[in-house]
Amino acid sequence: SFVNRHNFAAYMEMTMGLPLGMLFAGAVVRDKRLLYITGIALMGVALIMSGSRGGLVAFLAQVIFLIMLTTGAKSRKRLVMRIGFATLLIAAVIVGSIFIGGESSLTRIADTATSNDITTDRGHIWSVTTSVIAKTMPFGAGFGALGVAYTPYDSYSGLERVEQAHNDYLQVAADAGLVGIVIGLFFLLWLFRSGLAGANADNHYRRGVAIGAMAGCFAVLVHSIFDFVLHTTAISLLFILLMTLIVACRQRYDDDFELPEWQKRRAYAPKSSLASISDARRGNASLK
Repeated sequence: SFVNRHNFAAYMEMTMGLPLGMLFAGAVVRDKRLLYITGIALMGVALIMSGSRGGLVAFLAQVIFLIMLTTGAKSRKRLVMRIGFATLLIAAVIVGSIFIGGESSLTRIADTATSNDITTDRGHIWSVTTSVIAKTMPFGAGFGALGVAYTPYDSYSGLERVEQAHNDYLQVAADAGLVGIVIGLFFLLWLFRSGLAGANADNHYRRGVAIGAMAGCFAVLVHSIFDFVLHTTAISLLFILLMTLIVACRQRYDDDFELPEWQKRRAYAPKSSLASISDARRGNASLK
């Protein structure tokens, strides 16, 4: 179980990304789509009931990302269908949350936003962290040293205990300075290039897996703007697993080039069926 609601929401949004991407990419056969939609709806309800604002923003960003990634620039009909499906899915998640948790399941997010807890004041934490970044450039304060480097610039005089920046991008800049920023940018560039390569795979199923894995990674990267969810081992391992799927999907395999449906039926048909087809064709030829 997760003690922190934001960590649970991050795990849900990454887990949800894979079936969502496969649905949007059309990689799920028709008789299994309802099963996928049910699973996605349940995970979406769990995400909303966690009360994580960052998780909700990441989920919405994930859906928008999938619409943009799976819709061609000239395919207006497909765009309308994707938007309609996404709207129905989000509506189903909201209705399911109200049905299971009551109206309070949605008001929890607003209650969190108006909380007087000083440790949730991300604006102040980010402001102090930027001061740390400015003072410790170009090498940063050191890995894991933000809690110590933070205190001299804290205008609250130690009323709050801050060990993370509640923003992984600011955290990297504060810990590793310019070196960390450059490495982080190269990592993001590699991740999205690999994801786009996998999304263009010739195999339809593997293309859907790549799109779903990329959507899960994108969601947690958006969530990392508001929290430090990747510091949790379970979430980091799932993130690495999604990256592994992306790398695997961009490779070339023997089944990359799919046969048309009629050739598949012929290739996998029993020999007796093929023989009867050949006999029938010969009979038709003799009649002519």
